[in-house]
Amino acid sequence: VSGPSFDSGFFEQLEQPLRPASNRTPKMVKEIVRFAAGLVILAALTSGATAQANGRFPQAQQIVSVPGDPSTVYLRATFGVLQSKDGGATWHWICEKALGYEGQWDPAITVTRDGRLWVGLETGVTSSPDGCKFDRSPELEGETVKDITTDGKGEAVYVVTGQPGKTGYVWRHKPGATAFEKLAQLDDLNVMTIDVAPSNSERVYLSAQPYSTIRGRIYRSDDGGKTFTTDIGDGGASSSGFKAD
Repeated sequence: VSGPSFDSGFFEQLEQPLRPASNRTPKMVKEIVRFAAGLVILAALTSGATAQANGRFPQAQQIVSVPGDPSTVYLRATFGVLQSKDGGATWHWICEKALGYEGQWDPAITVTRDGRLWVGLETGVTSSPDGCKFDRSPELEGETVKDITTDGKGEAVYVVTGQPGKTGYVWRHKPGATAFEKLAQLDDLNVMTIDVAPSNSERVYLSAQPYSTIRGRIYRSDDGGKTFTTDIGDGGASSSGFKAD
């Protein structure tokens, strides 16, 4: 899919809000990402380019760039993933089936410093170094990926999996590793997001909701995802721990 051309100042402005700032909350950053992704899709749709969708309304959902290389951008939409190697001037469409999913599934995506795209699926994780060749991670086959992210350096990949009636886990793929390692075990927990503190790769956060309650909680790890605790409970301050096998 070929997209529009932008002047050089556009992506300088787009990149700036995505940089960390002491006075910027996580909610603000997410809103900025959503807004920026919407601008890219809107510009593509109004540029005269022809695109075909899969029946769902075309919508931008998540945008990530290679750490240290803002010219390489991946945009997840309701019709697959778009890849740009020139800062968004042109786009290459990667369809859902090539990535290993279809239908209503909206996979979480992240990208590491080496340029590899990582995609969370209903049945595992796939990754691609170039948007053409795709590699599955066999140790996660059959696992439902709820979220995927990288550490602050963009080197290690963190994944959280789980579904009702099945034990969830936190997984980590270190630089140079050949497989993901299983970390914390998450029992009876509907996990929604996983994030690593940019300033401390040992601090990992989960947002989750125990299946037995409608109230959400924030869990924190200070050992790289091996154990988690929370101070926010259903009936006041409480603590819960999850330890790797």
